[in-house]
Order: sequence, then C-alpha cells, then structure tokens
Amino acid sequence: MSAKKYIRILFFFVVCFIMQYSQTICQENDEFIAVDVKLWNSDGDTLYGTIDYINQYNLQFSVSLIDTNGNVIKYYSPRDIDGFCFVLNDEKAVFHSVENPLNIGMVFLLLIYEGKYSVYRYLELNQRSSIFSFIPHYYLWSENRWLEPEITKPFEKEALLYHFADCPELEYKIKTGEYGLNSIGTIIEEYEECELTDEYEFFFE
Repeated sequence: MSAKKYIRILFFFVVCFIMQYSQTICQENDEFIAVDVKLWNSDGDTLYGTIDYINQYNLQFSVSLIDTNGNVIKYYSPRDIDGFCFVLNDEKAVFHSVENPLNIGMVFLLLIYEGKYSVYRYLELNQRSSIFSFIPHYYLWSENRWLEPEITKPFEKEALLYHFADCPELEYKIKTGEYGLNSIGTIIEEYEECELTDEYEFFFE
C-alpha cells in the first residue's frame, strides 16, 4: 500500500470518528425546554413564570425567567429567593436555596425526599471525564443541620451503612446491594418506619 493511499484511509477514519463523537456529545447535551415555574421567598410571596430548562446543574446557581421569545427578563440567585418548583415529564422538581455542604456558598439543591430526614442532590461537573457528565452528591438534612458523611460514589455503600446500619433490615439490603443510591427515597422511608417501631417497642417495655 502506498503512503498516499494509507494517509487517505487514515484521514477517512479520523473524520468518521470526529463525526461520531460530535453526534454523541449532541445526544448527551439536552436541548433547552421551556417550562412553567413557581418561585417563592421567605415572606411567602410567590411568582410564576417560564424558564429554559436543560439540566439540574444549570439551575443550581441561578434561575432566569424568560419571555415568549426566550429572552431573559429576570434573574434570581439563591440569595434572592427561597426556592422554586416545576413539573417536567409528569414529575415535580423542587429546589431549595441552601448553604452548600461543600462550602461554596448558597446554591439551589434538588429535593429528593422530604421528611424527618430530607435528602438533597448536588451535581458536580466531572472534570476527569472526556465527555460532559456529572458526579451526584447526596446530602442528608435533619434537625437543622447536614449529616455527614455525604453519600456519593464510589463510597455509597459505606456512607449508607454509616447512616442506616442501626436498622437491621436496611443494613442487610444495603450490604447485599439490593438498596443503593437509586433507592435513597425508599431507604429513608423504611428508616423512619424502623425508628418509629423501635420507639413504640421501647414505650411498651
């Protein structure tokens, strides 16, 4: 094979790779979607409008209301409002303005579960990945404070056991892999039921 023919073949494969990689990136980065949103502050005042939604990460630091043409008409930081919510794909998303456990200031965190133990999710940009991706961090909030450690990969099992191993049934499900990060809401529900059962049995002993 001549050098020129080899270079042409190599160039063809390089072009194909670039086209495939570009298509993958486009598929992974969602397009903006206009969604109706409700915002509120500590005084109980509410405001309704429309935002451009692309992913949770973009909403962690600010939320911008847009007009019918997609132009930004009002910008809100986590210090301006207490939270906001919207419905997307029949699922309600609620964000609260909180002091970030990572000590990077106020942010909007996505509420995963609300109860005696509330769960919030923060998305960190994955700097080590060659593609646009995020590392999810889950934080427990109870009695007006963050509970350590955070729950994130690759130490999710250890963190879950640290928080919930005093409930034997949950300890077994976490150790066997039946429950993981994707089951965090169910874990909290069962843990609260486990606490109530223990309190009930102690009361009648």
